[in-house]
Amino acid sequence: METKKIKPIPKYMEKRIKQYDLKSYPEQNSVRRFYAYLAENGGELVKITVAVKNHKGKWYCKQVAVHGVRSKVCFYKDMVFNYISGYSVCWFDAGISAAPKWYATYGWCVTEDKLFDPFAPVVNTEYLARYPEYKYSAAEQYTGVDILRYLRLYQKYPQQVETLTKLGFPFLAVRPTVLSKVKKDRGFLRWLVRNKDERLKNYGIPTLLRAYKTGEPLATVQRKEYRERSFRLGYGMKPLVAFFKGKALERLFRYFDEYSVPMYSYCDYFKACRHLGLDMNDTKNCFPRDFKRWHDTRIEQSEALLREERERADSERRAALEKEQADICRLFPQVAERFRGLQDITNTDYAVLIASTPSDLIREGVALSHCVGAFHYRRKFAHAETLIFFVRHANAPEVPFVTLEYSISRHCVLQCYGHNDSRPDDSVLHYINDVWLPFANSQIKKINVEGELS
Repeated sequence: METKKIKPIPKYMEKRIKQYDLKSYPEQNSVRRFYAYLAENGGELVKITVAVKNHKGKWYCKQVAVHGVRSKVCFYKDMVFNYISGYSVCWFDAGISAAPKWYATYGWCVTEDKLFDPFAPVVNTEYLARYPEYKYSAAEQYTGVDILRYLRLYQKYPQQVETLTKLGFPFLAVRPTVLSKVKKDRGFLRWLVRNKDERLKNYGIPTLLRAYKTGEPLATVQRKEYRERSFRLGYGMKPLVAFFKGKALERLFRYFDEYSVPMYSYCDYFKACRHLGLDMNDTKNCFPRDFKRWHDTRIEQSEALLREERERADSERRAALEKEQADICRLFPQVAERFRGLQDITNTDYAVLIASTPSDLIREGVALSHCVGAFHYRRKFAHAETLIFFVRHANAPEVPFVTLEYSISRHCVLQCYGHNDSRPDDSVLHYINDVWLPFANSQIKKINVEGELS
């Protein structure tokens, strides 16, 4: 298959395509349409796809794709595909559009065979009569979307493809799984014929194979498959999927059918039983006869137990919080006393005072409208993770002014804020960083040394 051997659409073929199009779309609206015709290219049978369009009362037709029966690639031009709108064709070369689209190719491009193959009815299936190898392919009875796929499978499964198509199953003649099954098991073909009135096209291949194997009606098998998918993929079904396997799962489905048990209601019941600590290997618990009564009972018991667990957890949290608050109230003054040497009350402009109690932090936070009074600052102070100091004017040591957080381990100021988390004046920052901080670091070293000696 070569691009240089692609010939223009013959006049008689263009006429046939137009007749086919007028018959299929007598209103000749703007719906995008594709058709195909069979031809030969370099000794290979090819399918040439054409696009059709009406514009200002005139009918247009152009080649857009070429696929070969033996080729692994195809040729296309002036066509693009997206998942929302499907295939689009540029008609600039036909003089319809004022400017070329971004996907205009100005010639044939090469890509994978599976691409650029829109549904396009073949208008000349009789062309296959020129090829003796397709004489008995029954391709004229094939009504599917991919004639080349049909012919490729016919070369591999000639008897099976011909038989299925002539028996009225062209949609199965392009399914390798079915063809392989028919080739190995003639009984499956007889089963298909017996069930021809069951509208087999509406069922998936796994459904057909399972119905043939079990002898159950197709509708029953389909319902079972749907239920199994819902069971595996349904929301919140993981506990059931993990517990029920093999024969236990089959028994569960029989139980659903026998007692008309909704799957999701049983899932709620199962979770409630697990929450209550019941043994679900016990048949009485796993498959109760009066499901509705036991469902309501177990759900109510589970909810009562859940309330008890929550109340217990809340009580434990409250007790733990009260204990922690008591520890903070006990440890906070000890930490303040230990690091009181970091205070500086000798400067003529500012004074630095350490917080003495948790209440001091709360009052400071309220007065300055920031978060130093929050619980986690009290806890960090009580455990000597950080220290909180109050910066005051030397002539008004009781009036909140600036709050700073000091890291004991890093020997640095972590935070320093005034009212509403505002940045202090440069004079305050100069005092804190250049006067107080060196003093505090020297004092903290003495306290650490004394702690080690003691």
